[in-house]
Amino acid sequence: MLEENQFINEISAQTDIPLNKDQLDALSGIYQFLFTGGARSAFILKGYAGTGKTTLMGCLIRWLHSVNRKTVLLAPTGRSAKVLSAHSGYGASTIHRRIYAVKSDDFGKFSMQLIANKSERTIFIVDEASMIGDASQQEGANGRSLISDLVEYVYSGERCRLILIGDEAQLPPVGMELSPALDKKAMAGIVGGPVFQNTLRSV
Repeated sequence: MLEENQFINEISAQTDIPLNKDQLDALSGIYQFLFTGGARSAFILKGYAGTGKTTLMGCLIRWLHSVNRKTVLLAPTGRSAKVLSAHSGYGASTIHRRIYAVKSDDFGKFSMQLIANKSERTIFIVDEASMIGDASQQEGANGRSLISDLVEYVYSGERCRLILIGDEAQLPPVGMELSPALDKKAMAGIVGGPVFQNTLRSV
């Protein structure tokens, strides 16, 4: 197994900008998530704008590809997906486009249905996670929870796992103080396994 120091050094080498202490601490957390977290675990990276979330994730994504580990980049909206793609250098999609198919019944009524995740050994990285609501928001298929559908989709794939990135200062979904996607305790209940978390504070 790759040693933690080597992991951090290899990812740090993906950028010419020196990583700060918070970012290095986050890499330590990501190491624990990737190498000791188990099959059903998740990672949350929180931080305000300008704290280096995008830089850190770009380094991680490039490293994952360098070791032939697949990634899928997702965001709640088309605009945020384009931003994620521009910063990472890899294609990104909306959550809805990735995990749902639109079906129609015999009466022409349309509905969204959760599709099968055919990915294997893939890290799903979701940006702007503060925008993801719970069941009360009726954002998922047939009024279900979008975050629950996302988790169900990701972990139905063979050895797939989830990283959520977000800014608590952004407006949460309507009627909520904090998106469940950025709440470690809530996510542990939804994922059904350990959730690792780090926060970037330095600007």
